[in-house]
Amino acid sequence: MIRDFLKKLQQSDDARKKRWMIASTGLTMVVVIYLWLGYFNNLIADSSMQSAKIEESESGFSFGQTMKMGVGSVLDVVQSGFNGVGAFFNQPKEYILEPKN
Repeated sequence: MIRDFLKKLQQSDDARKKRWMIASTGLTMVVVIYLWLGYFNNLIADSSMQSAKIEESESGFSFGQTMKMGVGSVLDVVQSGFNGVGAFFNQPKEYILEPKN
């Protein structure tokens, strides 16, 4: 089924090929961005929920507090990312040397 469709698409004119390429690329981009936003939302949700519980117990929410918690959560995620990159470069390196014959 797919093989027949691909053969038919290969034999079609360039305008049709371009339409299919644009449509499939757009669909792929939407799926990737949707998955990325879901992953990013999941990262932020964990840290912001902990901050929200602390702030809510002290007083009600205000716009300033909400923005402060959001920026703090984003900065925590960025900082942990930089820490992970730094740990990667600071770990000992291993090199395999083989003598030439």
